Amino acid sequence: MPTLYLDGVQTGWLKGTLAIDDAIEERSSASFVLPDTAQTNPVTKGTPVVIEDVDENGDSVFAFSGVVEATSRDAVVTPHGGGI
Repeated sequence: MPTLYLDGVQTGWLKGTLAIDDAIEERSSASFVLPDTAQTNPVTKGTPVVIEDVDENGDSVFAFSGVVEATSRDAVVTPHGGGI
């Protein structure tokens, strides 16, 4: 399972929302939805993002590295506090 870091801090995302679009000869991108129950929106443009995964040998490898280019304040409602 991948691990997401925002500004060096391990962060959880809503289940089923993490996607990495690896592009050849283009810039790759990643998207995810963060739970923000306190409605503080702590992520801003320019926040460093690192996503690590585990290879077939069990070693940690970089899956994505970049910065936040855009955020949104869309409300995501799940029944009974489901998510992560």
